[in-house]
Amino acid sequence: MSPIDQVLELLRGQGAFHEPFEQIAGGDCVVSLEPSRLLPAIRRMLEAYPELHLSAMTARHDASGLVVLYHLWLGWGLSLRVVVPNETVELPSLLDDMPAADWYEREAYELYGIRFSGRQELSPLLTSQSLGGRPPMGPNRGGGG
Repeated sequence: MSPIDQVLELLRGQGAFHEPFEQIAGGDCVVSLEPSRLLPAIRRMLEAYPELHLSAMTARHDASGLVVLYHLWLGWGLSLRVVVPNETVELPSLLDDMPAADWYEREAYELYGIRFSGRQELSPLLTSQSLGGRPPMGPNRGGGG
């Protein structure tokens, strides 16, 4: 069984993702999860693969809401895709399990307005605290998509 198949089997056992997954260029993989399954899936993967690394977190808007991608590395790329409706824009924080999530979550909060449950502090990284107002890339940002 390939490493990708092993991780997919682990996630299937957790009831964590929607079939089908996407295999992309270079053999990397994108898996869609419900927001409520994100933290349990990350914890299970960390148990099985302690070397799991969060290498980036990105977001974009589409018709279904805010699409957040957690880009993970296990010697190959795995991205977990979570869609958050614009009305809720909240995800569980990964900070306690993956310290690398700290700056990514702070950036996502600052730019997109994503709240992370379980976090006490989300101070700005890129903009002045004195700017206030809505996040520049949040759901009500005005202008194009």
